Amino acid sequence: MTTGRAVVNRLPKSAQKLDQLNASGSWSSDNADFTIENSEFCPYDTTHKQIVFTGETEMTISSVVLRPDDDGTNIEFAFAVKMVSGGSVEVVVQDTSTAGTTEQTTTFEINPQLESPDETALNDLAWQVFRTAPTILDRGNLPAPRVDITITFTPTDDSDLVYFSIPVLSGTLDVGRFSESARQMVMHIPNFFLDETDEDSNPPGAMLRFLDVAFSGLDDAIKAFRDYRFYTIAEGRKDSLPETLSNLVWPSDAGLDEAKWLTQFTGTEPVAKLSSTLDPSDPFVLDTSVLNGTDTLRFSTTGVNDPPLGTVEVTRDFLRWQAEYGYYGMNAGSLAAVRESVKRVMVEPREVTIDLQHDGPFTVLVQTPWEQTYGASEDDVGEASPVVLEAIERARPIGVKITHELT
Repeated sequence: MTTGRAVVNRLPKSAQKLDQLNASGSWSSDNADFTIENSEFCPYDTTHKQIVFTGETEMTISSVVLRPDDDGTNIEFAFAVKMVSGGSVEVVVQDTSTAGTTEQTTTFEINPQLESPDETALNDLAWQVFRTAPTILDRGNLPAPRVDITITFTPTDDSDLVYFSIPVLSGTLDVGRFSESARQMVMHIPNFFLDETDEDSNPPGAMLRFLDVAFSGLDDAIKAFRDYRFYTIAEGRKDSLPETLSNLVWPSDAGLDEAKWLTQFTGTEPVAKLSSTLDPSDPFVLDTSVLNGTDTLRFSTTGVNDPPLGTVEVTRDFLRWQAEYGYYGMNAGSLAAVRESVKRVMVEPREVTIDLQHDGPFTVLVQTPWEQTYGASEDDVGEASPVVLEAIERARPIGVKITHELT
């Protein structure tokens, strides 16, 4: 399955984005006269930069640590360059993992560029993208292979600006790792379309790489189909196997957006978080934290005393509960709805006492131990918790007054 990007760049983030030069984890250069600016090659992505310089320049990046499964596989380096006067670019990729280093040198000749009819972004004909012939890696005794890369830019006219952008170090056959749709498609493509010849100028896998990029959306569709598909018991559905449960059918397996969608079938307007329980920078911990005028309570659907922040997981769990039981929707007003709503803001063992006619007809008193009630302290015994009252409100029977007391 594709993970959103068909090609995984092995370069460190700073080296990918070119946001700094001559720093740790970035490219280094023997040319002190350079500028870093937004990339013209990627005009809509301001996070990626370009390095601009004049004259013959050497850039290097050392000891790039690759993935352990890159051992024994091909790796290649690609980049975009603009050299209007023409010239050459030499790229040396060295596998430095073993004593006898493997070195792959690729030289690209650049012809002088004619005036472009449209000198913006990708339509600027002066920009060219190159990629090296594959280098086979051997990690030796190291956990993963390591490579050094040296690029030498030699423009014909030393006074012309040279532009360097979007460097990518990737596996030649990443497509086979990440794109299920491409793997299925390649079985039906004639071999001569797969670029198996002329490796120096057109390394193998170019067609596969194109398919991987072109069909990344199809991969997403395949994944969504499998996540959403309803399996019958005869087809292998088991409640104990989440992968056999549909995200659009089973609340217990639904994602955040799917859980919101499922709540409509229980007559529930989804509640993502209770307003009395904002996410503070410092979490509230029972028996430890002290509330004051600036503190806020944090909502949790977990059964631990130090629950996580209001993360996607916590929100999803709260929405799943609403979709599965409907206690904030069609099943509101029941005793179970009141009891289970209170438990959402408690920690184990979550002991809830309910007095149905506490002070006459249509009045209900809910009591919870302070040490099990989220955000409460021993000083609050005998008082009501605003968190509990808010949790109950959406499950409260119409016309019934419900009060709360910490014990």
